[in-house]
Amino acid sequence: MDIRVVSLKEKSGKIHELHLYKLIAGLNNYQIKWVKAKREFIWHHHDDADELFMAVFIIAYGVTNNQH
Repeated sequence: MDIRVVSLKEKSGKIHELHLYKLIAGLNNYQIKWVKAKREFIWHHHDDADELFMAVFIIAYGVTNNQH
């Protein structure tokens, strides 16, 4: 089995569109997707799928972060 390391920093730099999911990797029968967003994420679920969400927040230098 081939193991391939995926750099999230590298993949992120290649995604320029907002709110459009991009397939960046696969693991067994699972797809790993990445999205850049500038809006509130509406949490939801799909009854016929297992999903994992990982949120990465980037705060611009000098901006106060008031998230709790």
